[in-house]
Parts: sequence; C-alpha cells; structure tokens
Amino acid sequence: MKKFFIRLSFFSLFSLVVYPLFLFIWGSTFLDNLKSNLSYKKTGGFSYTRLNEAKEQKDTDLLFLGSSHAYRGFDTRVFKKYGYNSFNLGSSAQTPIQTEILAERYIERIHPAVIIYEVTPRTFDADGIESFCDILSNDYLDKDILLLSLEQKNIKIFNTVIYALLKNMVIDRNSFFENPVHKFDQYIRGGYVQTSRPDYQVHKLEKRELRYKEEQKEAFIRTLNFIKEKNIPFILVSAPITKNQYDAHLNINEFYSWVSRYGICLNFNKILDLDDETHFYDAHHMNQSGVEIFNNKLAMILREGKIDSLVLPGEFSLKLNSSDSKAD
Repeated sequence: MKKFFIRLSFFSLFSLVVYPLFLFIWGSTFLDNLKSNLSYKKTGGFSYTRLNEAKEQKDTDLLFLGSSHAYRGFDTRVFKKYGYNSFNLGSSAQTPIQTEILAERYIERIHPAVIIYEVTPRTFDADGIESFCDILSNDYLDKDILLLSLEQKNIKIFNTVIYALLKNMVIDRNSFFENPVHKFDQYIRGGYVQTSRPDYQVHKLEKRELRYKEEQKEAFIRTLNFIKEKNIPFILVSAPITKNQYDAHLNINEFYSWVSRYGICLNFNKILDLDDETHFYDAHHMNQSGVEIFNNKLAMILREGKIDSLVLPGEFSLKLNSSDSKAD
C-alpha cells in the first residue's frame, strides 16, 4: 500500500507540475514540432485582433457569424456605404460549436440589431479542433471554456489549454501586437480580412456526398434558440463558393433543405452567377472583386426590405431524426 501511495504521489507530481512545465518549455521553443498535439496560434486568421476589437464593439446594426467564409466574405466597409454599422465575428474553420461559444460571449456585448449567420456545409462535418484551439489561443479563458475543453477529450485541445494558461500567467496577453498585414492578407477594422492572393485556377474535383455530425447540428440549433431568446432577428446566408466546388457536392440541395427549416436561408450560389477564375482565389473563398459583388447584393436585399420576416416564432426542437447523418 505504501508503494502505491508513493507511485500515486509521483504520478500526481508529474501530472500537475512536470508535464505542464515540459509542455510550456517545449512549446515555447519548438512549437512547430508539436503541431500534431498542440495548436497555439496567434497569427493567420487575425482572431486576436478581431476578438479584442469585439470587446469594445457596441450597438451594431449587423453582426456576422461563421467560418472563414464570413470573415473573408463580409467586408464591413461595403455595408458602411449602405448605412450599416457592422462587425464580423467569423474565425478560421469556425464550426457551429465554436459559433455557439462566441455568440454566448459576445452577442449581448455587441448588441446587434440583426445577425447574419453564414452557413457552409463543410463546417457541419468538421471536428472543430482547429477552431477551438484558435479561440483558446486568442480569447480569454474562463471556467466555462475550460470545462468545455475537457469535455472534448482531445489531446491537442487539452495541451493547448495548459499551454495557453501558462502563457497567460507568464506574459500579459494584452501586450501582444498582431501585425494587421500577414503575407497576402490585411485585417480591416470591423473583423474583415482582405486578400491579394492570386486568382483561382479551376481543376477537377472529386465528387463526394456531404455528411454532418450530430453535435454540430445540435450546436447550430442551440445557437439559433439563444439568438431568438435575445429577440434578435437573424438571417442564414450561404456565401458563394466556386461552381466547381458546389457541383462536387452530390447532395448539397439536401443541406439547404435542412437549414431552411430554421430560418430564411439565402444561398448566393443560386442568387449570383460569379465566375470561378475571375471572382475567387481558391475553391471556397472570393477575391475582393467577388466579395464586393456579393456584399452589394446582400446590402441591397436588406435595404430594400425584400425579406418579409426575419424571426420565426417559438423554439427550434433539438430532436433530430436517427437518419440525420446526412443533411436531411
């Protein structure tokens, strides 16, 4: 029994002191070598700058939520021309689970008049690890986010939490400065990221059937219910992707049929006719020319009042059919 307690003491010491210390030293020195098991990232998607700016944002006309399709797709400067004060709360690879986290953290603070939630099929099939680590690296850590991190049961998320906690203890997170220009990208105040990357070169894509994770669908519905509880009108918007990519999804119509159960969904691949090589820099993201065409069209739809009702009555049910492994 004595040996057992000695071993338990050594294990506890290793778990509580040695392992975190080793992780911090190794991560601070050789972070690239730990990418498979730790993902602490301050640059790339400008999440640090965006989330710090969000803390000061108040009484906004339009709030954009979603993945890189959002923060690379909604240019706040375009909406300003139409009289809308807007903020973009998109983040890299943001899945509905991370959208729920950010919505609960920032919606009351930003106090938007209307929320535009960008929905794209592939985020419903992602595990959300990249986006989760992005939030852990660039936003404040509280009890709720720590408990949610443990629930994920993922070593990369677990290590990133430990590293981020120690990093915040050693270095004042507010002292970090993020350059607004990174390679081809430039951060625009209000959360948008403009790119100067070369235009997309069309190539053959393998056709595949879209599938979706139950936990992502449930988080999506919970977020919409949360927004409705705050009595905030919302619109679901799907930003354009290349025709090449859109047509590679065999059951994409089923996705939009399912999403449309929960609110007005504007699918801009059906509304606009953008050219793959002229208006995109990769299969999923528009260049500045494409963004401006898309944003002007959306702003005109909003201004002209072509949407009859933005809020549906009642709560959305979290009950999903057992056959809901696909879109519908």
